[in-house]
Amino acid sequence: IALSCAALSGCVPSNAAVGDTQSPNTAVAHSMEDRDSLSIAMIGSDDVTADSMAMDAMEAGKLKPVYIVDAQSTAQQGVRDMAQRKADLIIIAGIDANEANAENWNDALETARTAGVPVVLLNPIAVPKDNKLYAATMTVNDRMTDAIPLDDAAVAVANNDPHDREMLVTTITH
Repeated sequence: IALSCAALSGCVPSNAAVGDTQSPNTAVAHSMEDRDSLSIAMIGSDDVTADSMAMDAMEAGKLKPVYIVDAQSTAQQGVRDMAQRKADLIIIAGIDANEANAENWNDALETARTAGVPVVLLNPIAVPKDNKLYAATMTVNDRMTDAIPLDDAAVAVANNDPHDREMLVTTITH
């Protein structure tokens, strides 16, 4: 048991979130996954239209995300389930980590962190206070010409490639 715990803890950086790589110097050694082999889970928000646009953008970028429709009150279990399944990336749309549910979100996100699964918050309403629980926030802005395609941003985080902590992304595909 001690050896397996030690092996798992090697996947979790001590001072940052899993997948929170700001520069090549901070990158954790990893084997890069091809787009079509990445296991991405998207925990849905109350905005089904925005979720649909995000899913379409990822699929157009040759990603095959799994969509889990959950209300905020049960989304934490979706995060735990995907962490247990060892997804390569968990995207949580519209997270609202407020006083009433902050502890539940922290517990769920800590499960993903312990499992070595990076988490991205897409269009967050309120983020958890502990920034080691998520690798990046992504805000969709399809009007910004310098916004990063959502699929490229997701792949960068999943593969632990250098990326900004806060990213403007677009769901427009070409």
